[in-house]
Amino acid sequence: MIRPLLYYGCEGWTLNKKEESVINSFERKLLRRIYGPIKENGIWRIRYNGKPRTRWIDAVEEDAKKLMGVRNWKRAAQDRGIRGLMRKAKARHRALAP
Repeated sequence: MIRPLLYYGCEGWTLNKKEESVINSFERKLLRRIYGPIKENGIWRIRYNGKPRTRWIDAVEEDAKKLMGVRNWKRAAQDRGIRGLMRKAKARHRALAP
């Protein structure tokens, strides 16, 4: 549907894999825009391509689990015992670093 419009007047083009990938992703993006959101399990959501973006807070939580061994970092930060946890995290980081 969209591909003929993109290729109009370009009979002599030779496409490599990267250019074809760019055209395919453009076509998918346009089709998502045309068809709009979808209803899944009774909830409307926007169509997306691939995995969702990582949020900053997700990275903080992952680092808190990995470096400090803390699951609920917000509560730990409010407990004023955060300095001790930070020292432990630095020590663990030094131990894990090559």
